[in-house]
Amino acid sequence: MIHLVVTCTGTKYIGPGLSIADAVTSLGNRRISICDLYGEWKSLLMVQLQATEGLRRARDLYRGATWQSALDAYNEIAGPRRLWIISCGFGLLSEDDYVCWYAATFKSGKPDSLYERGRFNSGAAIEVNRK
Repeated sequence: MIHLVVTCTGTKYIGPGLSIADAVTSLGNRRISICDLYGEWKSLLMVQLQATEGLRRARDLYRGATWQSALDAYNEIAGPRRLWIISCGFGLLSEDDYVCWYAATFKSGKPDSLYERGRFNSGAAIEVNRK
C-alpha cells in the first residue's frame, strides 16, 4: 500500500462554507488564544457538516495546477494506494472524507490566515506554531 500525503491548496471549488474569520467574529474580534479559535472553528464546522448541504469528497474540493499535479502523481501509482490531504481547515483528511468549502490558511498576510497579526494574545505566535 502506498500512501501519498499532500497539502491542501488555497484554490477550492466555491460553495457554502466558512472562513476562519467567521470563528474570530464569533469570538468577538478580540485577541484570543489558539485554543479558543480552534474550539470555535470546530463548532462552526460541525454545524456546517451536519447540514450536509454543499459537502463534497475532499479530493474533489481543491483545484488548480498544483492540485492537479498531485492527482496526476496519485493516478500513476499502480496497486493499492491511499491519498491523504493535510488541510489547514480540517487537519488530516482521507481523499474520501466529506467536507464543506472553507477558507483557512497557514500563509500569513491573508484575511483567512491563522497568523493574522494582532489576532492572538501576546506571545501566541509560538503557541500557534506549536499547536
